[in-house]
Amino acid sequence: MKGNNVSKDSLAGFVMEFVKIVNCSTDILKSASSNIDTLKSDQIVNQKLMLKLKDEIIQKKDNHVQKVQEVVKTEVKSFSDIVKQNSPQIPGKTLQAAVKSAVDNDNRSRCVMVYGLREDPKTNLDTVVGGMLSEIAGAEKPFVRECYRLGTAKPGQHRPVRVCFSRSDSVSVVLSNAKNLKQSSQFNKTFLSPDRSPEERLIRRKLVESLKAKMEKEPEKYHFIRGGEICTTERKVTPQHSTEKKTIPQHSGFSIPQHSGFSTSSNRAAGFNKSFTQGPWIPGTLSISTPMKKR
Repeated sequence: MKGNNVSKDSLAGFVMEFVKIVNCSTDILKSASSNIDTLKSDQIVNQKLMLKLKDEIIQKKDNHVQKVQEVVKTEVKSFSDIVKQNSPQIPGKTLQAAVKSAVDNDNRSRCVMVYGLREDPKTNLDTVVGGMLSEIAGAEKPFVRECYRLGTAKPGQHRPVRVCFSRSDSVSVVLSNAKNLKQSSQFNKTFLSPDRSPEERLIRRKLVESLKAKMEKEPEKYHFIRGGEICTTERKVTPQHSTEKKTIPQHSGFSIPQHSGFSTSSNRAAGFNKSFTQGPWIPGTLSISTPMKKR
C-alpha cells in the first residue's frame, strides 16, 4: 500500500506482542477452567453430603415416630384395660343414640315452631315468614337459614312451620318479642313456641294438664307456667273493682264481678283455647284465664 510504509521490525514487534497476549489469555482461561472443574467437584460432594444428611434425618425421624407410636399404643392399651375393668361397657347403639340426641337438641335450639300461619300455594313461604319476623323483631329481624312446613298438606288445615336460624340467640329474640303479633292484622292468630322434642312435648302436655287442674281447684288465683314449673300469684284487686259489679245480659244466666279479670269476648276465649293446641307466646310461660262459672 502506498503512503503506509511499515517496516519489518515494526511488524515483527506487533506480532510478538499479539502472541504474548494470546499466551497470557490462554493461561487465564486454563486457570479458570481448572477452578470451574474444582467448584463443580465441590458442589457434587456437597450435594452428596446433603442427601446423606437428609437420609439420616428421615431415618431418625421415622425411628422417633415409631418409638412414640409404640409408647402411645402401650399407654392407650393400658388405659383401655383400666377403663374396661372399672366401668361398664356402653353399647354402640346407646352411644349413637346419645350423639344423635345431642345433635338434634343443638339443631332445635336454633329453631322455632310457628302455628296458625295461613297456608296458600300461591304465596312464598320465605316471604311470609320474613314479614312475620319483621313485625316481631323489627330492625333486629334475624337471618333465616331455612323454613318449611311439617306433615302432609290437608284441605282446610294449616301445617306448622319450622323456622331455622343461624344462631340460638336469634330464637330468644324472636320468642321474647312474639307478643308483638297481637297487634298485627295479618299475624294476630299466629303462635310461636320453641322447637321441642317428642319427650319435651309430652312433659309440656302434662304440665298444661296440671295447670288446668290447679285452675279449677283455685280459680281465685292467677296461675301460669314459667321455667317448666307452675307458678301462682294473687290476683290484683283495686278498691274500685272490689265494690262494683258488671252483669252480663240476662240470657247468659250468670254474672261476673268486674274485678274478676275475666273476659266475655269470644275472640279472646278462642285465643286462649288455641294456646293449648298451638303453643304459648313466650317460651316457658303460659297463662290461661279461669273458666267462668254459673251462679
